[in-house]
Amino acid sequence: MAKLPTSTSPYDRLPVKYPPLTPHDLDTFLKERFVAQLATVSKDGSPHVKPIWFNWDGEKVWMITWLECKTVSNIQHNNRVAVSVDSSRAPVTSFPDMGCLIHGEAELVPEIKNKVDPRSWHFKIFAKYLGEENCYKPPQSIHLANPNMAIGVKPTKILSWDYTTAPK
Repeated sequence: MAKLPTSTSPYDRLPVKYPPLTPHDLDTFLKERFVAQLATVSKDGSPHVKPIWFNWDGEKVWMITWLECKTVSNIQHNNRVAVSVDSSRAPVTSFPDMGCLIHGEAELVPEIKNKVDPRSWHFKIFAKYLGEENCYKPPQSIHLANPNMAIGVKPTKILSWDYTTAPK
């Protein structure tokens, strides 16, 4: 029996390989309005996954949440996280064409405010999904005036796929 070559990734052993997104395509993809899945680890070691809106600034994935929530306490305990983003839509009619899995370390940045602040990540993320003009109208303006926690994830590793191209 022939010895299989060693591999750095289980992906390398798959019979069909699709190419990853190019850096330009990944940047373009992450600017779309997909819902991400943020995975953190609880103190007891159990996983915690949260659907969440995000903003990609070219270096970090930024998300927002409440100042005190399970996601924040998990990151305070262990800042290693994963963020999954793909092009699937509900109801699912096919396999997601594109996507990525980002591994990284999260930083927590409190955004303490009592009015709508267009410089905050809270505002930037809501503006991406709802449009800037809607951020100044209730109920969004009420929500955006509240304090929140920004979560910035600097990628240490990004795995991506593009099923719109021919397999290798």
